[in-house]
Amino acid sequence: MGSGDVTTAEGVIFPAIVTPPSSAKSLILLGNGITDLTIEHIHVKLTEIAVYMEPTIQSYIEAYKGKPTNKLQEDEIFWKHLVEAPIEKFVKVVFIKGIKGRQYGSLVESSIRDRLAYDDKYEEEEEIALGGLADFFENLNLETRTSISYRWPSSSSVLEVTFSSYVSIPEKASYIVDNAHVALAILEWIVGERSISSSTMMSIVENISKFE
Repeated sequence: MGSGDVTTAEGVIFPAIVTPPSSAKSLILLGNGITDLTIEHIHVKLTEIAVYMEPTIQSYIEAYKGKPTNKLQEDEIFWKHLVEAPIEKFVKVVFIKGIKGRQYGSLVESSIRDRLAYDDKYEEEEEIALGGLADFFENLNLETRTSISYRWPSSSSVLEVTFSSYVSIPEKASYIVDNAHVALAILEWIVGERSISSSTMMSIVENISKFE
């Protein structure tokens, strides 16, 4: 874990260690994967995703070391512990297929709204927070190899969002979501039990099962 960079099939390089925007901490690569879809029987890869956390994540998931990956991937409590661990987390999303900011914002907004509504946590404050984030995405041109990154400080109640080229990590965040329910739901959307990326989930559990 964190011993080497990862180069994906698309040639995207995810460093083993990063320091996120607005942070002074070095986070390790916990896993990576893709998001994709099938259009008229054609497989389309949309994004490459890398998940980083503080090295101290190991102490919060000690009980899961060495467990079979198929058991971990289906373990709701494991994902809850991973998501709620009080450490800094960082996710980098690199676009393989270009998409309009408005389309991506709509995807995020509708996906998170549905999750929050299902959990009975969607109120006026969450609607405003999600609307503001969608507005931030609205005018972005998410071309191939551009990146959206998400940073959760030691508490997952705040989310910092940054737009950049995929090879760069700016010093400061571009936008802040100051709503605990929305911030946590986006983390769960990417990393949790019902992740949008099964390959990222598998990569994480495979790496965690190798923890010594």
